[in-house]
Amino acid sequence: MASLRYLLAAALVVAFVLEGSSPAQAQLSPFFYSSTCPNVTNIIREVLKNAFLSDIRIGASLIRLHFHDCFVNGCDASILLDNTTTIVSEKFAGPNINSARGFEVVDDMKAAVERACPGVVSCADILTIAAEESVALSGGPSWTNLLGRRDSRTANRTLANENLPGPNNTLTRLKDRFRNVGLNDNFDLVALSGAHTFGRAQCRTFSDRLFNFNNTGNPDPTLNTTLLQQLRQLCPQGGNGSVLTNLDVTTPDLFDNKYFFNLQIRKGLLQSDQELFSTPGNQGEIRLNCRRVNGNSNIATRSSSSEAALVVAIALEGSSPSQAQLSPFFYSSTCPNVTNIIRGVLQKAFLSDIRIGASLIRLHFHDCFVNGCDASVLLDNTTTIDSEKFAAPNNNSARGFEVIDQMKAAVEKACPRVVSCADILTIAAEQSVALSGGPSWTNLLGRRDSRTANRTLANQNLPSPFDTLDRLKASFRNVGLNDNFDLVALSGAHTFGRAQCRFFSVRLFNFNNTGNPDPTLDATFLQQLRQLCPQGGNGSVLTNLDVTTPNVFDNKYFSNLRNRKGLLQSDQELFSTPGADTIDIVNVFRKNQAAFFKSFVTSMIRMGNLKPLTGNEGEIRLNCRRVNGNSNIQLSFSRLCLTNHHLKLSLRQIFTTPHALMHQTSFWNAFNSDIRITASLIRLHFHDCFVNGCDGSILLDNVANDTSIDSEKFSMANNNSARGFEVVDAMKAALESACPGIVSCADILAIASEQSVNLSGGPSWTVPLGRRDGRTANRSLADQNLPTPFQTLDLLKGRFTNVGLNDNTDLVALSGAHTFGRAQCQFFSQRLFNFNGTGNPDPTLNATLLAQLQQLCPQGGNGSVLTNLDLSTPDGFDNDYFSNLQANNGLLQSDQELFSTPGADTIPIVNNFSSNETAFFESFAVSMIRMGNLSLLTGTQGEIRSNCRRVNANNLSTRSSSDGGLVSSI
Repeated sequence: MASLRYLLAAALVVAFVLEGSSPAQAQLSPFFYSSTCPNVTNIIREVLKNAFLSDIRIGASLIRLHFHDCFVNGCDASILLDNTTTIVSEKFAGPNINSARGFEVVDDMKAAVERACPGVVSCADILTIAAEESVALSGGPSWTNLLGRRDSRTANRTLANENLPGPNNTLTRLKDRFRNVGLNDNFDLVALSGAHTFGRAQCRTFSDRLFNFNNTGNPDPTLNTTLLQQLRQLCPQGGNGSVLTNLDVTTPDLFDNKYFFNLQIRKGLLQSDQELFSTPGNQGEIRLNCRRVNGNSNIATRSSSSEAALVVAIALEGSSPSQAQLSPFFYSSTCPNVTNIIRGVLQKAFLSDIRIGASLIRLHFHDCFVNGCDASVLLDNTTTIDSEKFAAPNNNSARGFEVIDQMKAAVEKACPRVVSCADILTIAAEQSVALSGGPSWTNLLGRRDSRTANRTLANQNLPSPFDTLDRLKASFRNVGLNDNFDLVALSGAHTFGRAQCRFFSVRLFNFNNTGNPDPTLDATFLQQLRQLCPQGGNGSVLTNLDVTTPNVFDNKYFSNLRNRKGLLQSDQELFSTPGADTIDIVNVFRKNQAAFFKSFVTSMIRMGNLKPLTGNEGEIRLNCRRVNGNSNIQLSFSRLCLTNHHLKLSLRQIFTTPHALMHQTSFWNAFNSDIRITASLIRLHFHDCFVNGCDGSILLDNVANDTSIDSEKFSMANNNSARGFEVVDAMKAALESACPGIVSCADILAIASEQSVNLSGGPSWTVPLGRRDGRTANRSLADQNLPTPFQTLDLLKGRFTNVGLNDNTDLVALSGAHTFGRAQCQFFSQRLFNFNGTGNPDPTLNATLLAQLQQLCPQGGNGSVLTNLDLSTPDGFDNDYFSNLQANNGLLQSDQELFSTPGADTIPIVNNFSSNETAFFESFAVSMIRMGNLSLLTGTQGEIRSNCRRVNANNLSTRSSSDGGLVSSI
């Protein structure tokens, strides 16, 4: 149903330009206020956020205003006009009277916009932006608004009565209403009706369905009988018609696709909803007040070039000097869209996992309570990392790691190596709350990631569901939070999410070893929980933390505590501990949701500032599950201009930091714009070393009238697939500028390969240096020596032994480089349709992957279409490649042969590398060094090319070495 969300977004954009074929429509633009009021959306969003604090319905109310505006003479804000002697207000039309609401919030938005940009932004555009922001802040999609509408000078109540769809409309009438205003009567109708996925409706809009549908004296037969009984109790015949109930019975305050599921089970509230499933320039003016036209209709439009000032008040006193370095603007230049990226991933995750919001905020809590907010909770076990994931409070309960991985991947794609995992957790927590109906706040950012974890401290510091109030208070004080407001406010995050029986079952049968249940537990609730979690039963069974609104972030948690329905002992202790100072706070938050939201935000910001690593502390992990291979990236060009004529010493000086070359702007720019470049560069090094050794021969171009160079770029294994030559050129140019004639192209490839692996999350190793460049290329030998994607295991083994590598560990380890990068359809399509001329697909290919690949690469289709070599973590260097082979998800035949060839000696190596990433990394580094030593040119052999694409004009090296050995980069 994810596509339905974006179908709805598209329909909303269409609906919001209902001026039809008018020339004015063409003037709408997303950049209309870019110079006159560039901050208009932010201004409106802030007013809306404040409104949400006291009125969860406001989002649905505002989008309804916009709908009801656009359906009457277009989107001109006519609905906002009050009655005057000349204006017959649409507010009193049948569909609006005593139901349209939110006018005061629009007034607040207009006032705020006028302060920043007087006389510039129309009320019609304010409604448009408010509608989009209402959807986004409620968990729905966001889109780019087309702006530039002007406000009408009149209203039309008669047309409102005629045009606006009614809650009692049949499908035929609904279709007519949509067609009449220029919308289509199927997709637009269904998508825009989906806005009833949040908000409320009054009994009077559906009560005829309950008792006398279509004057039959019977209820609507399309109404679910259980819902019918519930609604009859809420809205008795002849009762108060203004009583409200939820339009969406499942997630009433979230913008999601549950509305459509409701229709499928006959739980659409309004007849008009259920009918969708159960039926066989210079026009106008810029109003200064949205409720009335300007006093002088010829008033000149005023514009302002000044940008509204953004004021962020942060009153936090930290104990760490580094805390002052956190800032809401930390990524404003380096990754300005980071929050939107994370929100986008989270919104998709919500579609399949309603629990994910609560799970992510819990990860943030459990991170910050252990040595501060440094993403240590995300680290997996290694030989040196004792993962916090296996601490008692986290083991088999902490979850959401895969979603964090997805967020990290999306952020890395947009802003490589910029945003820390700790900040991703921070933003994800805030967005989880906001998308679940809770408050939003400005995140302070700039944290760095730790290089270690502490399972012991996690066991000591993290609050437990079995804690007494005294122990809870101590846990909060120990990490620097206060033991009353912070404790109660942050505990309020249990207003959504689930808990396993094992975390509260002692309360049900043997509380504090008394043999009796917890006396503070409501008796009815106790019986319900005993049925769900019988003594000796399955401890992993889940139930809601908040029995009232389990998926919404609100203040019902505190009402539950007052009613003795706190699920965990640690929750109920806040209210049931005699004389506790937390009781009054619970009562305040229970009665005043705005007070809870405000305190929660303050406490979340305070918790997020616990011991952050900033500046040069820690690192920016490339993979949130593991520390970087070597994060000491430094460069000093003063070291690169050398006078020493001995190549060995020169290379030692040049590569005093093995990362020096890769810190060139050329490489970073390439990595920023091309995430594939790292896999492409290591492939160049492989394909170089397999043909007469590692001599840079693969880089040579064909030369006109020179038959001595037969470029390897056009061999079968390289033609139209080898890439990255321009990046190597840029590296060479940068080095030649600093140290002319010293560093060979062969060594550049060797270092580029090591750095590509390391920068993608893999190991680092010491690269032996001192290679010289070949003066020729050999296309024929490239065709003979290079492994191909179509080879059997025997052929692969032959290719490796032919060049001097072993045919088991080297073969499997170096094949592991397919853990990142892409491959074209032409290199595996025969596996999909006609494997080995059988007319059938490769039987070793996973059936699900086969179906996906057949769609991507149809028979006879475009062979150059790309897909990921590693379908799990396509841009990270890890050991998932081997797990893919075990699941028959290897993309290339040459990959899958390593595991699927019966009795092969490569199978146990694959199994070892799949279960032990450290073993893979160590073997990979050893095999890379071994491959990098194949058939070297050193000493006076070959040359140091000035241009990697062609041999030097005089075939003489610019510098020579005193001996023929390789030295290590140090």
